[in-house]
Amino acid sequence: MSNRFAVLKEVNTKSSNKEKKTKETSNKPIKQAKNTNNTLKKRGRPRAKRSDPNYSQVTAYIETEAHKKVKIKLLQQDKQQEFSELVNQLLKDWLIK
Repeated sequence: MSNRFAVLKEVNTKSSNKEKKTKETSNKPIKQAKNTNNTLKKRGRPRAKRSDPNYSQVTAYIETEAHKKVKIKLLQQDKQQEFSELVNQLLKDWLIK
């Protein structure tokens, strides 16, 4: 009668060996990309509005039908503009008046 767990032990041993090899190669330092100004370029995603201190999240109640029509019109425009950008510009224009 063979051991039911012998196969599991063999699989575990093989995966452990792969992890050791991965750890050995992952200890190499990662070179960061440089831009034309010879300064280090940050890796990853650009800063989003959510984490940008110059922006605040606000809530406003608008009519559902108006919201749908605005979203459709924004999608149909050649220049892709976000809903928040439109609201921001409209509020700035209102302040100037």
